[in-house]
Amino acid sequence: MKILHIGKYFLPFAGGIEHFMGSLIAEQVKQGHSVVAIAHQHQQTAENSLVNFKGADIHLLKTFCHIPFVPLSWGLPSRLQALIESFQPDIIHLHCPNIAAFWGLFLPQARKIPWVIHWHSDVLDNSSPRFIKILYPIYRQFQDAILRKAKAVIATSPAYASSSVALKNFADKTTIIPLGLESVANLQRNREESSTLKLLAVGRLAYYKGYTHLLNATSLAVRQGVDLRLEIIGSGAFQSSLLAQIKNLELESRVKLLGQVTDAVRDAKLNQCDLLCLSSIERTEAFGLVLLEAMSAGKPCLVSDVPGSGMSWVVVNNDTGFVYKNGDSHDLARILTEIAANIEQLPVMGRAGRQRFEELFQIPVIAQKIEQLYQDILGKPIN
Repeated sequence: MKILHIGKYFLPFAGGIEHFMGSLIAEQVKQGHSVVAIAHQHQQTAENSLVNFKGADIHLLKTFCHIPFVPLSWGLPSRLQALIESFQPDIIHLHCPNIAAFWGLFLPQARKIPWVIHWHSDVLDNSSPRFIKILYPIYRQFQDAILRKAKAVIATSPAYASSSVALKNFADKTTIIPLGLESVANLQRNREESSTLKLLAVGRLAYYKGYTHLLNATSLAVRQGVDLRLEIIGSGAFQSSLLAQIKNLELESRVKLLGQVTDAVRDAKLNQCDLLCLSSIERTEAFGLVLLEAMSAGKPCLVSDVPGSGMSWVVVNNDTGFVYKNGDSHDLARILTEIAANIEQLPVMGRAGRQRFEELFQIPVIAQKIEQLYQDILGKPIN
């Protein structure tokens, strides 16, 4: 089968969608499919390039400007048309939100091919900037057009599908297939004898990540006698505010902002931690791919119960991790205190998380479900 993916960016851009897209493409190649992808260069100075990624051709197009959250490339429509003519895909797989997906509406050859839309997240939510809220009615006209054109829409969790206003009128063509990743070696090792609870958070330093609440909860737990350390991997506009909060709460000896690190350093930190914390407070955190990385490594996870987010569906409370009240620092501090008092149970939960990952979230499992969806659309077996 010939599969054409259209993405916003591609690896090595450090985004959850790009990470998943790379894993899926690599697995589809392993399944014996012919796969190509087209996306924007994430660096504005980069020229057009063709990259071979694990057997798939990735066409990366020069970006002439970046409107916030939106890369623009003059060459994308013509390159997409030429690629469709030469490659002749059986399926076009669109990863949204992505304004590049709209170009297919204006290309007759693209419209003849079945589309699958991977709905990673809504464009509009409570934390959206004002200019996005103003422009959204225009954007939605194109968004609804591609949703009408699609043969199927993939939502990544039941919670997100049911809460998405954008998908409300397309429930009949929406199917639930979670994100997935390649299985990594189980990094978990026997926990060193220590009363210190080691927490790790990974993600962009942005408002919706809820780090303010995580720091407040850390302070509350420490005041109650909990011995813990928190490390945060990531960079972003919220860094100075977080540094000021750390100083104000006198947490300099317990909390470290590590900034951007290499994959090797991140893996080492994941191996050393007791618990992965994802404290996001908005459904901008639609799924939380980092949870799968932690589960694959045999680490339990702690998440908030953001309405409409898939986080508390990925993590099973008191089994593979913990779920606390969204934005409630006191509830989070309470749970951290309880975890510290029963720290020996964390490796057991980590093993349960690893098993859940193997059963539900390994990329071969996810790719097989997507392949079956393709087959249902085309109405014929896939060679």
